[in-house]
Amino acid sequence: MNDSAYSPIGIILVLFILLVVVIGISWIDQAEEESLNLSTFEYELKNLSQRCRLRFFTRTGPLNIPSSILLPGGLETLVLRSAVTQVTVATVTYRVYSISDTSVPPTILGELTFQVEWDLLFGYIRTVKNTSPLVAIGYSSRGMALYDL
Repeated sequence: MNDSAYSPIGIILVLFILLVVVIGISWIDQAEEESLNLSTFEYELKNLSQRCRLRFFTRTGPLNIPSSILLPGGLETLVLRSAVTQVTVATVTYRVYSISDTSVPPTILGELTFQVEWDLLFGYIRTVKNTSPLVAIGYSSRGMALYDL
């Protein structure tokens, strides 16, 4: 005969629930601690072309999703999320179209791919690939301007 008011299965169930709660709380605290160590680094992309518009195509890495279209005269701020103590690299690719092309879909003139990087001390933006009729010129380590050829 069992003199206990609690069954062994009930005790095991309660202990299991407590274990899950404790592990869940410690996991949440660790995730919050990691997010406190993240910083953001901003990079500028200026479209100073008179004839071309850029349309966001793809990205890699911990980079914000840019606005979908960068018109002539427009400015895009790319935000890279990274731990200050970690080298971080991301890329963003735009497809280039003529501003006067109203066909659906418009004719692609080329693509531009930029790499943004945080290397523990400085941030950089550079052109990785350019098949478009635009030239990309860096005006600072974190700024790139696009001009017509």
